[in-house]
Amino acid sequence: MKVSGKLLVFILILGGLFAPRCGATVYHSNGSAANVQALHNAALNGDTITLPAGAFTWSSAVTISKAITLQGQGIGGTVIRDAVQSGPLMTWNLVANQASRMTGIEFRNGGRTSENFSGIIPINGIAYDNRTMRVDHCKFDH
Repeated sequence: MKVSGKLLVFILILGGLFAPRCGATVYHSNGSAANVQALHNAALNGDTITLPAGAFTWSSAVTISKAITLQGQGIGGTVIRDAVQSGPLMTWNLVANQASRMTGIEFRNGGRTSENFSGIIPINGIAYDNRTMRVDHCKFDH
C-alpha cells in the first residue's frame, strides 16, 4: 500500500495536535526563594524544580501546593540557609492522589532570630486520599 505525501503530513499533524502531555517539565531555578516560588507557580503536578549547587540564604518563605519534586545537588552541594524571621521557611501542602518529593538539599540556620514551634518545613495533608511526601538525601543542621 502506497501512502501519499499529503496523507502522511496530515497524519503527522493530527498525531501531534492530539498527543497527551507526555512527561514532566524540569525547571532549573537560580536558587533564590523568589525564583523557586515563581517556577512553582508555573509548574504542573509531576514537574521538577532543580536547585543549583551553592549556598542560598532565603529570607522569604516558599509555599509548595503542587505535587512536584524539589531537587538539590546533594548534601553539601545545595545549601539553603534559613533567614526567614516569621513563620516557616517552606510549607508543603500535599495534593490528593499525588506524590511530592524533596531531595538533595541541606538546610542550615541563616540568621533566624525567632523561634518557630511548628517547624521550619511543615508538611500538610490528610491520609485518606493518597497524598504522599518523600523526603530523602536531605540534612537538617541546627
